[in-house]
Amino acid sequence: MRQNSLYASLQCVVHPAQLDAVELQALEACLRDGGAVLLDAQAARGNAVTHIVCHPEAYASFVAQRNERFVALVRPEWVFRTFLLQKLLPVDRFSPNPALIFSTLAISAGSMAKDPRKVINGLISHFGGQVVDQKEVHAGATHILYQDEGGKDAGVVPEQLERQKQLQLSYSKTDLGRSVEKWCRHLATEPAGTAFALPSCVVAYMGQRAGLDTQHHVKFTWIEECVLRQCRVPEGPFAHQPTGPAPTKADQKARSWKTQPELHLEDLNLSKCAQVYKLGRTELGTELSVVRKLSNEVSIL
Repeated sequence: MRQNSLYASLQCVVHPAQLDAVELQALEACLRDGGAVLLDAQAARGNAVTHIVCHPEAYASFVAQRNERFVALVRPEWVFRTFLLQKLLPVDRFSPNPALIFSTLAISAGSMAKDPRKVINGLISHFGGQVVDQKEVHAGATHILYQDEGGKDAGVVPEQLERQKQLQLSYSKTDLGRSVEKWCRHLATEPAGTAFALPSCVVAYMGQRAGLDTQHHVKFTWIEECVLRQCRVPEGPFAHQPTGPAPTKADQKARSWKTQPELHLEDLNLSKCAQVYKLGRTELGTELSVVRKLSNEVSIL
């Protein structure tokens, strides 16, 4: 069941810069559906706002305000992920600061040896990501790292596979736009608390924007390349090749959202994705000096 008070304590500004019309509408619909008060863009400078949702390119506009008093600056992914999980998540793991290249990501280096894992975990935290240490919540990670090609595969549980298939439903931009507009009209015209049956294309879109539709299995050198380039690079060239049978064409082909017109959030089974932030750690520990040294060396290059 969706909570109509999930965002009840929030007074939000969704800054439109770099957001397309559908994304802007979907963000505002999520927040309204969960009980948030939405303020216009001019209110971002005022005292009432508690959260500003913005694209990384707009981050610099709000740094001074954030430093003057506490205002949570978050990426759009924070809204979509908290809505899908129906749980508020740490805002610092979703910072729009473009320097935090692993922001929004939950990364497990569990299959690596202890010493390199310490350094990798330090880099993940230093650059804004969530470290996933506990094996029981690996299914909720966005990325699984491997030290070499022969590393043992992290198993994909059936529930995780089904969730990914549901969030990988295909849809047209036209269908998505119409469905989001229908949701917005419902929120504007129906009494507060009246549930809106979410079209599966909208849920799939939010899951894809939240990064929950695919779990990336990559070599640890992907982390090194991201740090070197100071941005998130594509995972493809660093993909860890599983030792099991290759997926069939039927497995790879996404189903149309019209085969399942509505989708309930509880059917997604996203509990592991929420537990990542409950059980995961964000502290840098004794590796902080190593990480600072590495990041300083990168900035000189």
